[in-house]
Amino acid sequence: MIKMTDCSPTGRTCYHCHEPVPAGVDLQVTLDGQLRDMCCTGCAAVAGMLSDCNLEGFYQLRTAAAARPALRSEQWWQAFDEPQLLDQLAETDDRRIYRMPVNVSNLRCAACVWLLETCLRKLPGVEHIVINFATGQGELHWRPVETALSDILIEADKLGYPLQPALLANHGEQRARQRTSLRRLLVSALGMFQVMMMSLGLYLGAGSDMLLAERDFFRWIALLLATPVVWYSGWPFLQSAWRQLRCLKPGMDVPVSLAILLAWSSSCISTFTGSGEVYFDSAVMFVFFLTVSRHLEQHARLRATAVSQRASQLLPLMVKRLLNDDQHEIIQPLQLRRGDKIEAAAGETLAADGVLLGNSSVTVNESLLTGESQPVTKHPGATLLAGSQVLDGAVCLLVTACGKHTTLAAIQQLMRSAGDASGNVFDWSGRVAVWFTCTLLLLAGFTAFLHWPAGWQQSLHTTLAVLVVSCPCALALAIPSALSAARARLARNGVLVRDTSTLMRLPGVTRLVVDKTGTLTHGKFRLNQIRSCTGLDDQQLVELAAALARHSHHPLAQALQDYPPSIVAEQIDEVPGQGISAVLNEMRYRLGKLDFVAALCRADTAQIRAQLSCSDDRNAQSELWLSNQHQVLGLMLLSDELKHNAAEILKASALPVTLLSGDTPAAVSRAAGQLGINDFHGAMLPEHKLARLQALQHTGEQVMAVGDGINDAPLLAAADVGIAIGVQHSLAKAAADVLILHDDLSALPALHKLAMLTRRRIRQNLSWALLYNLSIIPVAMLGWLPPWLAALGMSLSSLLVVGNSLRLNTPGIGNANLEKSLQTGSDPAYSAGIKPVGVS
Repeated sequence: MIKMTDCSPTGRTCYHCHEPVPAGVDLQVTLDGQLRDMCCTGCAAVAGMLSDCNLEGFYQLRTAAAARPALRSEQWWQAFDEPQLLDQLAETDDRRIYRMPVNVSNLRCAACVWLLETCLRKLPGVEHIVINFATGQGELHWRPVETALSDILIEADKLGYPLQPALLANHGEQRARQRTSLRRLLVSALGMFQVMMMSLGLYLGAGSDMLLAERDFFRWIALLLATPVVWYSGWPFLQSAWRQLRCLKPGMDVPVSLAILLAWSSSCISTFTGSGEVYFDSAVMFVFFLTVSRHLEQHARLRATAVSQRASQLLPLMVKRLLNDDQHEIIQPLQLRRGDKIEAAAGETLAADGVLLGNSSVTVNESLLTGESQPVTKHPGATLLAGSQVLDGAVCLLVTACGKHTTLAAIQQLMRSAGDASGNVFDWSGRVAVWFTCTLLLLAGFTAFLHWPAGWQQSLHTTLAVLVVSCPCALALAIPSALSAARARLARNGVLVRDTSTLMRLPGVTRLVVDKTGTLTHGKFRLNQIRSCTGLDDQQLVELAAALARHSHHPLAQALQDYPPSIVAEQIDEVPGQGISAVLNEMRYRLGKLDFVAALCRADTAQIRAQLSCSDDRNAQSELWLSNQHQVLGLMLLSDELKHNAAEILKASALPVTLLSGDTPAAVSRAAGQLGINDFHGAMLPEHKLARLQALQHTGEQVMAVGDGINDAPLLAAADVGIAIGVQHSLAKAAADVLILHDDLSALPALHKLAMLTRRRIRQNLSWALLYNLSIIPVAMLGWLPPWLAALGMSLSSLLVVGNSLRLNTPGIGNANLEKSLQTGSDPAYSAGIKPVGVS
């Protein structure tokens, strides 16, 4: 027996589930002859059922309270505040500001992004947050000493846009949301077709002698069919509109939700009263067209993040770590540390960056990292990257980077990063959407007032059309959809754009500035000649030079790494653009340019050159000089080969080219002559390159700079667009706006032309969105547009913008097997003159 009273006790627990009994609730069930407190009718019903079935012994047999489903309580969120977990999820700087990539759910439009960013930025300690609407990814910067991560996550959850650390992201959840969206779409489609059948009967019977009973029957059936469409399929729009109104920041879901509710509720009133018109067909069509549009937008968003997700999914869940005495253990990749040795069999994917050990070469697939579909052979001592798939044999790897420090993690971070400039783009879209929505609501109110004398039904009919037809979805999607599609296409082919503002700047570039070594050349030097200034023989000179060179990232130094040194270098100091210094056998040595090494022993450079009979003006080979504290010891002459397509690519860029190199003037002149470059400068230090770049900018040039090494970092950072070729050095990557993961220069003209095509798509999208809204709103306000046609026009305008943008991300670009079909013009981007990235 269940007993209910009016008292409101507190401090009691439910006999069934052991949860506290809320104040104001007094439910009791008789069990074993005693009244037991219950917290809700659900527990009371179950307890009563157990009593009726003589199963009261359950409570004596159980040993603990029943487990409840996991809820996202404050305690659940506070688990993210654990220091060990924070160190895995986020990076920190010297100011103790944490930086963490995040995934965001439930984004409906650019106004949602603006609302979430605006509200979270008001929290103390939140330094920066930027979200990419097109991908649902972003980056959060905050100070844990001022605001805990759990507080930020709780606030985002209250707003209805849950944040999740990207490293913990479950991509299955995104697919589940896609399936839920598809179910809502199917319900709206089935409901719409059935309601349209009922409406057709009503329209045909309106001009005949339809009985009232028949008319009411059709209306009631339409009500039963339209209600699940409105409240199930249309629930995301209604929920989003409520959140926006609650925060006093109306977005694009407010007018369409208002139109849906007005159409449905007025139709319900007409059905119950038996008078007036019904608009069930308009309500379900609103929901159907909106659901189709949002479903396709969500699908496009998943495609934009597909490369990053595919890389994450291929990483192994477990890894084999080698121990001493031929023992091993199976651990998670997050447990790896630098210096560990791991083993991977053929077909497995590497979980960390490292150096290949052993005496055998191995073939790996690096397509996820570089966009290069052909397998790559790696020799002992070569660097292997996390995300690479082993194709043959077993691999033993000495781990040099793991977790968030791998090259793959850096690439994924670049792909997730929306950047400050792209944040401004989405901020602009959000502000425009809010302003436009407020203006639209005022116009809708004015329209209702204007048509009120003709009757409330005519006023409602016209107001619904105005609310729906002028939804600014197309305007808000015009820029983000095009930029995200272009970034996704480039990322699929191994070209990463740090922020979308780069694509906006690229079409305005007027000059190309390039480095020589490693950019126009292969960067693989060959030692041709050795000249000694002292009694040291060639082998002794090379041994000393190799001891220093092994600690340098410069391509010239890499040429000496095939000569194993027997001397250990200490107190190493590398000077960008000059050389490297170290102590060998308690003696200071320098390796690099003549001026740099001669300064150590205060030698006369002109006298040294005369002694070796070498002229800086006539020597077309690259030079490496070696000295110690007492004298210059000798000179090594090296040569490098130009990339086979360098001249063709520079010509295809259709830009004037300036060559800036730290190599000897003669070597630079020789390379410039082969490439047809008239403006070239050699023997340039990083500061000289920077000064030359700034001089070009002062003349009004918009400069795109391309380089690959540490001495190119200042040049790339100062350029209007900086591009790093290959994955040679982290500083060059950090300074660049664009990272080309492979060494194929064909990406340069493709990148420039794709940026121009992206700008064209954006202009087309904006022109269409503005033209559509400015022309259709007056038509709707005059009452010439029925609500169902307004819903169709609004959805088609959004789909047109998204479809036009997705043409930039045509599947198959970069696949060499499709080159022939691309050349025939089947790809719209290719017909515009864009060569697929990665296809020679």
